[in-house]
Amino acid sequence: MATYTPFGGKRKRFSDDNDDEASSEAMDGLGLADNKPIVKRAPQKRQKGRLHTKKCIICFCKVAVNRFPKLPHKDADQHDRSVCFSCWEQHLASEVENKGWDMIACPQCEKTLEEAEVKKLAKGETYGVWLEKAAKTCRESDEEYRACPSAECSWGCFLSTKEDGNIFTCQMCQYRYCIICEIPMHEEETCSQYQARLQEERHAEARQTIQAEENEASVRVVTTISKPCPSCGVRIDKYTGCDHVTCGYHDLVVSAILSALTLHLGCKCKHEFCWECFVPYRGPNSVWGPPARGNDAHQPTCKHHTNRLPAYEEEEDEEELEFD
Repeated sequence: MATYTPFGGKRKRFSDDNDDEASSEAMDGLGLADNKPIVKRAPQKRQKGRLHTKKCIICFCKVAVNRFPKLPHKDADQHDRSVCFSCWEQHLASEVENKGWDMIACPQCEKTLEEAEVKKLAKGETYGVWLEKAAKTCRESDEEYRACPSAECSWGCFLSTKEDGNIFTCQMCQYRYCIICEIPMHEEETCSQYQARLQEERHAEARQTIQAEENEASVRVVTTISKPCPSCGVRIDKYTGCDHVTCGYHDLVVSAILSALTLHLGCKCKHEFCWECFVPYRGPNSVWGPPARGNDAHQPTCKHHTNRLPAYEEEEDEEELEFD
């Protein structure tokens, strides 16, 4: 026996003798009578919609419109959404690195962002840095919070001077710090001893500064009123007498005020020279020689040169009168 259920009909039972008839009815019910071939239709392709793009004002790239945040922050509907997600992430990474946690702003309108907005737009690591900055600022606002002063350590704790004393000891790097004096721990000294020593050092530094200023002023004065010996270099001051100078402490007022000047007390250089042009009085090509050149040895601009002596000028004037 064969069983066949046509579409929309009831189950019918056929005998073996009627199998051919049943098959014929089944074919008729399927619309396949007369041995017509079955035609399969190819599935139609779904047409994709055109993807709209817009230009980012930061990277100037054409980006799909769905790659722009719909509402970056409150009041963002007051300006165009013209910064793509990628540029938002880079902008926030730079803002978090270089600004305070509460100064992160929109690149278009400078609106300060809130925590939920930073979390939505920034990368996970950038958001983590922002959270750490915010938490650190909150901790440091407490008067009893102490951060490790070491530049290589980020540890900190809450410390009360009444209960814990004045010594801060970092549990991470073992850095010791005096909370009262606000300096690295002054070992083997109490705070009062350290403050007294610091005060004395400041006074000594002030005295040294005053002394240095006085020395500089003395150098300027001595340089103005004194001249160096052409032979030994010692600066001397001629306060009286003629311009024939002999270097030596017996005949000169030697400037012994300044340590900055090269000075040998008690030296007996005995070099003789002209105070005006520094020409020597003894030795080759000197005033007295040998050979002796007399006043011709002085520099032509010196008032002691032969051509500049008053007597010589008078004789020259007399000769001119006789010639006339």
